Amino acid sequence: MGTRSLINDIVFKIVFGTAQNRHLLRALLNALLGLGGDRRIVDLEILNPIIDKEYLKEKGAILDVKAQDGQGRLYNIEVQVCDDPAYIQRALYYLARLFGGQLETGAEYELLAKTIGISLVDFNLFPDLEDLHSTYRFYDPVHRRELSDVLEIHFIELVKFNQDKPQTLRSPFEKWLHILKFGE
Repeated sequence: MGTRSLINDIVFKIVFGTAQNRHLLRALLNALLGLGGDRRIVDLEILNPIIDKEYLKEKGAILDVKAQDGQGRLYNIEVQVCDDPAYIQRALYYLARLFGGQLETGAEYELLAKTIGISLVDFNLFPDLEDLHSTYRFYDPVHRRELSDVLEIHFIELVKFNQDKPQTLRSPFEKWLHILKFGE
């Protein structure tokens, strides 16, 4: 299995977006997000990836994989093979729709669950960065203060991962990237 096959939208949805394979998605999320100990995802439910329109003229959203863990955190996992100049805006739109669609009328805002977007891209999204994993949250650069971690988005650029020898892989993160990129 090659790079294109595991990060192809359809194959990715079959492998990671079905209830019978939720253990694979759980392992992938724990590795990609570096979750261990008490922070580790134990329970995970695969959700309907379609975010319905509220208004006729509103743009809908169909996510690749949508899930919720036992602590209520929501996840949107996207794979993108082709370079798209508006990809960041699309990823943010999906994250905002997932976050904004949580509350029913009259619900309290403190019920909003942490919402995490993960984009696995097979192109160079940030050519000026060497790191292959970038994480973004609401942050005030003047006061160097994080406003909230309730919204978080990760971009993982597979094109920057070049460890093609399985014996050199050290962390679960590297092992999963190897599987996604090389299919081994």
